[in-house]
Amino acid sequence: MSLATTANAFYREIRSAASFYAGHALSRIAMLAILGIWIGAYFMNVQIPRMVEQTTLEFIDLTSRETLNQIKDIRDTYAETVAKGKPGQSPRSAMRGAEPTHVPLPIEFIRGITERMSGRDIEVRIVSPFPWPGQPPAPMDGFLNEAWRQFRDDPDRIIAMREGTGLDARYRVAMADRLSSPTCVQCHNEHRDSPIRTWRQGDVRGILTVATKVGHAFVEAGERARLIQIWLWATCSLTTMLMLIAMATVRRKELAKQKAHQDLIFLAHHDAMTGVLNRIAFHERLHALIEKPDPRIEAIFFVDLDHFKRINDEYGHEFGDAMICRLATTLTGTIGKDGLVGRLGGDEFIVALHRGSAQKHADAILRALAEPTGYRDQQVILSASIGIAMGRDRAETADEWIRRADLALYKAKIGGRGRYAVYSEDLDEAQAQIKRIEAVLRNAIESETLDVHFQPIWDIQKGLLIGFEALARLADPLGGMISPALFIPIAEDNHQINKVGEIVMRKACTLAAKWPAPVRLSVNISPAQMTTNRRLTDLVEQTLKASGLAANRLELEITEGILLDQNEHVMADLRRIQEQGIRIVIDDFGAGYSGISYFWKFPFDKIKLDRSLVKGAEIMPGAKAATLHTIMELARQFSMEVTGEGVETLEDLQFLKQLGCHQAQGYLLGRPMTPEHAAALTGSAGGKVPGTEFIPARPQAA
Repeated sequence: MSLATTANAFYREIRSAASFYAGHALSRIAMLAILGIWIGAYFMNVQIPRMVEQTTLEFIDLTSRETLNQIKDIRDTYAETVAKGKPGQSPRSAMRGAEPTHVPLPIEFIRGITERMSGRDIEVRIVSPFPWPGQPPAPMDGFLNEAWRQFRDDPDRIIAMREGTGLDARYRVAMADRLSSPTCVQCHNEHRDSPIRTWRQGDVRGILTVATKVGHAFVEAGERARLIQIWLWATCSLTTMLMLIAMATVRRKELAKQKAHQDLIFLAHHDAMTGVLNRIAFHERLHALIEKPDPRIEAIFFVDLDHFKRINDEYGHEFGDAMICRLATTLTGTIGKDGLVGRLGGDEFIVALHRGSAQKHADAILRALAEPTGYRDQQVILSASIGIAMGRDRAETADEWIRRADLALYKAKIGGRGRYAVYSEDLDEAQAQIKRIEAVLRNAIESETLDVHFQPIWDIQKGLLIGFEALARLADPLGGMISPALFIPIAEDNHQINKVGEIVMRKACTLAAKWPAPVRLSVNISPAQMTTNRRLTDLVEQTLKASGLAANRLELEITEGILLDQNEHVMADLRRIQEQGIRIVIDDFGAGYSGISYFWKFPFDKIKLDRSLVKGAEIMPGAKAATLHTIMELARQFSMEVTGEGVETLEDLQFLKQLGCHQAQGYLLGRPMTPEHAAALTGSAGGKVPGTEFIPARPQAA
């Protein structure tokens, strides 16, 4: 996959997701929440360093104030208790010299405490612009001078200031040192070194100050701020990821729900196996087209695979389903946007053509299907029949359109299949005739009144009658006979051919049992009889037993198509039948899937050359004659007899005889005849017919 394709796919996915989230209420709320989280996180990230630094400073300020208050409380307690002395005496702290009762002055005591409390990062001091007894005045900087000025106006306040930058930054807090007790006032007024002797209780004598280095504390505060920022961003990212996962989960569920809904809608209107419109949806679409004021329908196609039941029987339903899907793909690919394609059921499809030439589309469909399809190392060629109802013959209803196309389809089938036919009004009469034939055939099957006629088979080398082929005949209640070309396709389409074959076999064997022993009977076996319920062996055994016909006088003719799948059950049945002495014949050899592989797939007793090989062979000395010579040589190698079908001219007969063909049948040698005529022919043809050129007298045709 190219980079451009990947980028386009990613872009489409992003657009699809954005469109979904923009239209989904909960997703919109989640997106707004994510936006709010990140906006809040941004402002908090900006404020966190300042907040942490401020908190650190507030902690230092609080600690400093507590320190100053403690010093103040200690000083006051010291002055009131230790330095006070006894009542009526001077303060003990005023004594000088070596008296044992001497104690330090409060200021000296506090200085000692501040020195002990001071350390590397903190400095605690007590200072005053007035000199202490016996000491020079303490140096006063700007902060202390400002604090002294404010304390004189408001001695209860506390002054704080941040100074410096970086690691040299410090935070200073100052508190007024007041004369809080009468002892202190007395001591200051009476002391010989006191600079002022008018002190009163509550006067500010000095300043208590704490200076804390905050540079390192702010560095640590910055580290803590960064950790908090990292935690904030991680929390926001995790929250966002969880919300995005939740949104994606919601989207997947919604998309799955939408897809399931769309699938249900699709299945409600389309065929599950092929994907084209189903019967109901096609009828609705066609009805909507017809209802338009100016309906544009060029044609309606009714498409049906040829011999689909045989495909299912010979290759299995899985292959049959694959061929149905191939037909659907061919139709949709050929029709494209020029029309609608629907499946009515089984292998039946319907097409409503909007534009274009109906004949061109039909030809394109037939050409596409004619391309070989590979199956189990073999090439299978499909064909279909198409019935067309043209748009010029406008119908009033969808059902009428389809009915006309169906009639045209039947016309295409009886015309040889693998072609298309166009509806005309005379097909309505033909359809009525078909319905009548269906009813006659159904009654004949139910009452087993199907007739059996026989076509003679001759040994053309010896000039002897050797047998008959049994053929089904249907009497017309209106008089005469209904042609097999009409009722056999109907029996195949209605899945009645199996029953027809059973009736013909029972009746033919019963009649043949009365013929002279040398004369054999040949009966055609349909693929359905070989593959449906595996009843053929039982049918043959029961029929021979009931009729009394010897097994060696019966030949069963099967088509090459039965052997294509090489079904084990079919082969086992054929062997079981052959073991009873019944001869197995390949019928219509050369008409369909011919190949020399059939000669060793099964030990056949005879092959019957299709009439397409026999007709005109004597005037085609090229490929056809060479093919016949090859077949005859193979037959001799495999000890098979060869019968030529469809002999209609003396030239055909003479060519087969010179070729070395053993037997022949055809209109020249005898048309299908009634059982009575067949019995008469067996009685009159018991010996060899005289004459070098074998031209038997043809009995009256049935």
